[in-house]
Amino acid sequence: QVASSTKRHTVERSQSMLLTRAVSGLCVQLSGELLRAVTKKLFRFVTTELLLENAKPIGLLLFSAARADATLALNTMLPFMAQRIIDLASAHKQAHEADGDEQEVDDELVWYLHLLARLVKFTNGALLDHRDRVMEGL
Repeated sequence: QVASSTKRHTVERSQSMLLTRAVSGLCVQLSGELLRAVTKKLFRFVTTELLLENAKPIGLLLFSAARADATLALNTMLPFMAQRIIDLASAHKQAHEADGDEQEVDDELVWYLHLLARLVKFTNGALLDHRDRVMEGL
């Protein structure tokens, strides 16, 4: 059973790496105008859909967009995501303050935390402009 689980994990990791490379390669080759359009559509998608079972591949898309143009991706997506995380965390805290059960996790909060983590993973210096907002969200 352990060998089967390890093999499955290795296959999933390989598929994730292939997807990341393919999408990153595509994004890097896009013109600036087309990359802006793709980034806006991706932003619209992640802010209107909540697909918890697909958080990993969608996170890889965000990661790929950020690798192609970190400043564009961060400026487009980070302010909304950070504010959404702050709002959801605050609402979660208020909802569970009375009963003391803060162990239950909000799915939407997990969604945005995962996507934010993927978005900022390799943005290097471009993230410095957003440091305070990220820290506030966390």
